[in-house]
Amino acid sequence: MNKQLFLILLGLLAGFSCFAQEEKSSTFFAEVVYDTIALDEQFELKFTLKNGKAIANFEPPALEGFRFMAGPMTSQSMSIVNGDMTQSMSYTYILEPTDLGIYNIPATSIETEEGVLLSEDLAIVVVQEIKHPQKKNPFNNAMQEPSQNQP
Repeated sequence: MNKQLFLILLGLLAGFSCFAQEEKSSTFFAEVVYDTIALDEQFELKFTLKNGKAIANFEPPALEGFRFMAGPMTSQSMSIVNGDMTQSMSYTYILEPTDLGIYNIPATSIETEEGVLLSEDLAIVVVQEIKHPQKKNPFNNAMQEPSQNQP
């Protein structure tokens, strides 16, 4: 009886471990923090490959209406949480618009071990002036004097 119970538990554990090792599909996408920016504002355009390995150098699309200020800046990250591994690689460019209007950042591709992945188009609206919402800085309270933290 104990031997049968042991074999059943062993089979269940093997099945769960196979399920946990399921291969994640790769994704490739482009992103910006704000899709509406001011004419004199610089912004980041980031292309990210998640859970994939690029096998060719990445080339950004032709970006009409923008001036390249910096880039590409590359970054890689890997995290393992409860045995679940996630990897990402990003290419970041700093851009500045040259004129008012609505501009399209066309889809671009990257070649990976799984094949060619395609990002989606992005639309950027350039206006004369805009005020973006303030982001909360989690370190603000740490930088204040202790007397300022009390209600």
